[in-house]
Amino acid sequence: MSAFTVAAAIAALDGADWLPPALHWEIATTDGVWGAHCEIAADTVSEAYRLLCSIASAHDSEVGDNGHLLTVDFVYDEVPVRAWWLRPVTRYVVPEQCATCPTKLSGAGVSFVRLGAGREAPVVCVPCRDRMHARWVGGDAARDAEVLREAAGAADRLTREGSANVTTTLESAWYDGADAAVQLLRRMADEAGKVTRKGEITQPADTTPLVVRWDRTVALPDGPDDDTIVCCLAEDGRPVALFLPDEELGLLAEQLADGDDAQALLAEIWRHGGEITTSHAHRWLRARSGASTPRAYARTLLRRLAERGRLVVREERGRRTYALNHAGGERR
Repeated sequence: MSAFTVAAAIAALDGADWLPPALHWEIATTDGVWGAHCEIAADTVSEAYRLLCSIASAHDSEVGDNGHLLTVDFVYDEVPVRAWWLRPVTRYVVPEQCATCPTKLSGAGVSFVRLGAGREAPVVCVPCRDRMHARWVGGDAARDAEVLREAAGAADRLTREGSANVTTTLESAWYDGADAAVQLLRRMADEAGKVTRKGEITQPADTTPLVVRWDRTVALPDGPDDDTIVCCLAEDGRPVALFLPDEELGLLAEQLADGDDAQALLAEIWRHGGEITTSHAHRWLRARSGASTPRAYARTLLRRLAERGRLVVREERGRRTYALNHAGGERR
């Protein structure tokens, strides 16, 4: 393929009705083969895609995109042709200094960040960013304290710079007053810094009760110092664990002693001949309420019934039993 043949193809293509306007033409190689290249006139990526897709559709080709260059390859009168469009390169210009302090961003070891998206977003040094974050976390009082300290520092520098040139009593009085103002600003900053920070303010607790229901599972303690864990479920499905030390478990059992378990246990004692042991009561309660029922519950239930005069405690040769109190009020 000679350059003259490619030039003739360019002359025929330039200004063709079906070809979008081109910024310029050139004779170049594609994969080692001479051909015609043209840059499509487009202002945006979407417009370039639309124009190149029309060329690809007309010549049974496809639009190539490598993230940098959009291309369409086709053949015109046996001459390879490539239409292309170069994506614009977005570069962010780093300003000379920080947007909030005099720090030169081009200095060695200076780190900086852009606050937001786009070229117009301010660029600040990392120390300024950290100060902004601390003020935001600290809340209004902390921000006020910081501003007052900065004002005090600026006023102090001004008074120090000019105090060496004091020549009159009036000037001396003015600088004395300025120094007093600096001290006042510092005291105000200290007072503002004592105010509770926004992030440390205790929000009022949610007083809505958490409704849970027993999941019919109890994790028994592994040792004497461990708690009994009552497994529950909240209305939204969250698991809730109720930890009960042995003494609290007993108190809970006392509160429930007049419930169905107590009445049913009294009936079981009557069926068993009017007398029962803690082990027997525990086995019966496990069969009634589940294998996870703790022994402490059976022991507390029996003791509570005895304290209320429903049962009589009997001790014989180290063996404790509970018998129905037919007298109704006898306690032992």
